[in-house]
Amino acid sequence: MDSSDSCLENTPPSIKETAENVISNVNTFFNYTLFTKKVTRRRRRRRRRRRRRRRRRTTEEEEEEEEEEEQQQQQQQQEQEHFLKKPFLLIFGNFFLETY
Repeated sequence: MDSSDSCLENTPPSIKETAENVISNVNTFFNYTLFTKKVTRRRRRRRRRRRRRRRRRTTEEEEEEEEEEEQQQQQQQQEQEHFLKKPFLLIFGNFFLETY
């Protein structure tokens, strides 16, 4: 404010007040914009971090779900194969034994 005070020494008080008001308004505006920039940067960073975490979580969850589905399919196939083998042997085994 020293440089602005030296400029405003010979001016009338009303103009001096308005000039000081303008200067303070400009300063507050710049401070506000700097603050909002910082805040928006923080928010963006947080959003990015959250998105990355969500993506990681979703990919991990999807992988886990895929693994579970694969295991269930394998179990179903094994059960079906076992079920198919057993009655086939029971039914047709006796039939073949009787006929041949």
